[in-house]
Amino acid sequence: MPGSGRRQWAFPTDRRALAAGALAALLLGLIGCATTGPAAAAWAVLAGLLIASLTATDEPNG
Repeated sequence: MPGSGRRQWAFPTDRRALAAGALAALLLGLIGCATTGPAAAAWAVLAGLLIASLTATDEPNG
């Protein structure tokens, strides 16, 4: 579909999505580092990116 790639990569411009992803990455990183060590930070960043991409809206200004 035309525009589907643009819609999937819209999360870097969506402040709400970035805030949700950053909060999730921070919380998961803190919990993960406390329980399993610093290797959990990479998984926390990946989870934050996934959450940000899933919570992004289709509208350009959020």
